[in-house]
Amino acid sequence: MDLIAGLPGEDKAAVLASVDRVMEVRPGRLQLGFLKMLKGAPLAEEGERYGIVASPDPPYEVLRTGALSYEDLLELHRIEDMLEKYYNGGVLRYGLEAMVGELGSFSEVFRRLAGFWLARGGFGRQWSRRDLMDMLHPFLLEILDDEARARCIEALRFDYYLAGNPAQNLPEWLAGPAEGAGDGCYVQQDKEVWRCRLPGGHMVDRRQWARRTSVSCFGFDVPREFLSGGGLTEKVLPEMGVSEEGGFWYLFCARVGEKVEVFAWN
Repeated sequence: MDLIAGLPGEDKAAVLASVDRVMEVRPGRLQLGFLKMLKGAPLAEEGERYGIVASPDPPYEVLRTGALSYEDLLELHRIEDMLEKYYNGGVLRYGLEAMVGELGSFSEVFRRLAGFWLARGGFGRQWSRRDLMDMLHPFLLEILDDEARARCIEALRFDYYLAGNPAQNLPEWLAGPAEGAGDGCYVQQDKEVWRCRLPGGHMVDRRQWARRTSVSCFGFDVPREFLSGGGLTEKVLPEMGVSEEGGFWYLFCARVGEKVEVFAWN
């Protein structure tokens, strides 16, 4: 879905409100664009009436309007960058839902994140997906108390595995109690129950099983907690993931060229 910032009479608050309205339906992508005053277009002829000042050079993007200052537009550009990196880039899903629960709205999460990046000099650089995830740790440390931060980290760990990342490369700050308890997750990964849960699991050799699957335990049932926010389907998530050992255990299987499959403890 697309939104345009810089329309006549629309201030920063109105743009951010539009972002929140669109995010209510959890679109696959959200593109925040900026008004272009193309030569010969009717609006270009009436720009002065609305206080619109645009760049004289292509693509003739708006620099300020009667309702948006130059600084407002710069901030919206930074928010757009956060949207592109974290939402459109697929880094955040359940972690974003958790942060929205703490900060109150999607726009507030992206606004606060953009301010953090600005203070840390993060703009204008190339970032890997791992680096983007790691940048969230100091951000959460800065804005949330211990309890709220722990909840967000649980959801972010689910996002990490859902993106097909292996347990071997899990950032230390994302590790849960099971990852930190010796080889707890690896022992769990080898249990017969998981091969029974995965279609064709008994046909996967031990080496491929170790490469393609990860098992992790969560303090709460992350997908069901955020099911209204684009959670996993009932086909993938047939029952609660609580195990006989306590906690909510999930198996993540990354098949080549396919989306990661997720299976709860039966």
